[in-house]
Amino acid sequence: MAKLEFYRQQTTPRVIAPDVGGLGRIQSGFAQAGEAIARGAVAAGQMIERRNLEVEKRREDEAAIDASARAVSIKSKWLQRSSQLEAEAAEKGELDGYTDRAQKAYDEIVAEESKGVKSENAGNWLRQRSSEYALNVLDNATRWEARAKVERDVGLAGVALDQARQIVGANANDYTSARDDLALQYARLPPEKRAEAWAAARQRLAYDAGFGELRRNPRTIDQALKAEPGKSGVAYIDELGADERLQLRAQTDSELRRLEAEAKARQAERREVLRERISDQSALLSAGYVVERPISRTEFVAAGMGEDYADYQESLRIGSVASGMVGMSSKEIQDLLAKEKPAPTEAGFAGRSKRYDALLQSAKTIVTERTTDPIQFAANRKLMTIVPLDPSDPAAFSAELKNRATVSRTMTNQFGTPMALMTKDEAKAFSTFASNMTSVEKVNLFTNVRRSLTDDAYQAVMGQIRADSPVTAMAGSMLGKETQIVTKEGGWFSSPTTLPGFSVADRVLQGEDLLNPTTGERDAMGRGKFPMPSDTDMRSQWAALTGDAYRASPETEATAYQAYRAFYAAEAARRGDYSGAFNSDVADMAARAVSGGTTEIGGYNILLPWGLDEDTTINQLNKQWPQTRKQAGIPDGTDLEDVALTTVGNGVYMVTDGTAPLRDKNGRVVYMRVNP
Repeated sequence: MAKLEFYRQQTTPRVIAPDVGGLGRIQSGFAQAGEAIARGAVAAGQMIERRNLEVEKRREDEAAIDASARAVSIKSKWLQRSSQLEAEAAEKGELDGYTDRAQKAYDEIVAEESKGVKSENAGNWLRQRSSEYALNVLDNATRWEARAKVERDVGLAGVALDQARQIVGANANDYTSARDDLALQYARLPPEKRAEAWAAARQRLAYDAGFGELRRNPRTIDQALKAEPGKSGVAYIDELGADERLQLRAQTDSELRRLEAEAKARQAERREVLRERISDQSALLSAGYVVERPISRTEFVAAGMGEDYADYQESLRIGSVASGMVGMSSKEIQDLLAKEKPAPTEAGFAGRSKRYDALLQSAKTIVTERTTDPIQFAANRKLMTIVPLDPSDPAAFSAELKNRATVSRTMTNQFGTPMALMTKDEAKAFSTFASNMTSVEKVNLFTNVRRSLTDDAYQAVMGQIRADSPVTAMAGSMLGKETQIVTKEGGWFSSPTTLPGFSVADRVLQGEDLLNPTTGERDAMGRGKFPMPSDTDMRSQWAALTGDAYRASPETEATAYQAYRAFYAAEAARRGDYSGAFNSDVADMAARAVSGGTTEIGGYNILLPWGLDEDTTINQLNKQWPQTRKQAGIPDGTDLEDVALTTVGNGVYMVTDGTAPLRDKNGRVVYMRVNP
């Protein structure tokens, strides 16, 4: 209300009442009545005047209140409008001329508010008040414009600095040009900010250039930092601030330590990898293989093993010598080893002895590999190219075996390796394949193979599956014999009963099916395994015929016994005998058919060559005896019956004194052979 009272004092007219006291003193008493009337009139006029003044006063009060409200509205509207103008100017980047635009906008608000004032005095007062506030508006607008421009320039300089930092961080060689371009941006800043901001920006830029180069060439940065400050010859190093220089020095040292650690780690990894390669190659060299990708001296040096390179080269030389043994016979290998064996008196004996041991190991590996798995050896050593065997394609299977037979026979003649036409893995797979076939399918398969191969090659195939399928292999071997087997001896008035080798094999395979039927076969027959007599009866008949003929090979005897049981089952089934009762005639026939028969020499049983009768066998042995006796150094006059023969193969007998084998003058065991 103080503001309103002040406003009234400036706008309410002042009224001075007339002094009527002197008039009363000069008038007569007559005039006293008129004076009273006059006083009444004056009093009435004064009342009217006071009423008018009161009305005017109320009108001015209303105008004053309205003007005061408009003054407040002007300020309020300006505050809103100024915020909008600042935002628009900042968003559009139109900072220049902001003060003029602000003044104009303020004037427009004042003009708009002044249109509705309720009195001249109120209008004059509002204009006075708005003019006073306009000074504040102008001052604030000028300050904001100046401050916004500074912030804009600082922001632009900051953006330029960020861009320049990216540039020099990617390529420190661009430092000088990036720094000069950046200086133009900082020149726009106010003098009071310019120097300090530019110094900080330049040092930041120099640090980023140094840090970027540190990641690429830490040793270059290390060398530059070691120079006296300002004299390194590298602009961005010379312009580093003290703090930035210390920071970059610390990071350089850390990076160099990291690189050194990584280098050691990489070298350790290379060393580990190199040692593994050397180990792998040593294994190849020791097995007689040629190393196709020798390790270079550079690789040895990189792994910190340069001093080992000479020994490695010598190992390669020994490996080359070892690889040459692949095509040597056993005697040639022995001669080579004798030549390479160092004498204890030779210089460098320790090293040569170590390499000789490696060569000796190579020889053992070569001989062992080509003896135990000749076909795999030939394939590994590139002596032949083998095509995978597929027994489900009989024609291709037989053709490939025929191709391999030539190489196998050559290896047997040259190296003394056993005849083999399949690798160990192939033989196992073939055994598995055959085990899932019926007897008829096996006969057809083996017959096709037999027709494609010579007897030695075919028997080699059967020998290779013997370990996994001994009875099947024995039957398969029988299929390859085109001979008659005596199954019952003749008498004075009867001839011996014989059975073709093919039929013997067929019965053994049929019996295998009967004794070990598959689930499908059991379902088809409506019964389980074929009923067999007690093993006691079966074993007794078998032993009565074979005696100790299998004493040299219990494994062969076990296989033959299983084949004997299989033949018995097949023959009993052919006769319709499913009783399981023991039939001595069938058992005797089975034992003779499978074993081929036996005879006795020197008190010991031997197996007759399969398909050859006893008289023929004895005659051939007697014909050979003089030469054998001479070979074994046995005195003349000693009969064949005075020694003991042990069956070690079909028609192959080792000559013994009953306990130990007899040897010739070279220490070799003496054998006698009868061709069936």
